Amino acid sequence: MSGQQMLKYHLVIPGAIFGLLLVIGVPLGTALFVGMMTGCVGMVFMMAGGGHQSHADHDVEDPATRR
Repeated sequence: MSGQQMLKYHLVIPGAIFGLLLVIGVPLGTALFVGMMTGCVGMVFMMAGGGHQSHADHDVEDPATRR
């Protein structure tokens, strides 16, 4: 996952949700908690979905380095 995607899913989207909740009148502590949990859930899904693909890319054996 690129740096832009990480910023988007772990900072921008949770920050936007946090700000939206504050605008509609949710208490600060609750808005902060929901925003942080959004970032955590995004990270879990990113790691669960992207982890298998990255392992598959690294498991390819290069014939030039084989002994």
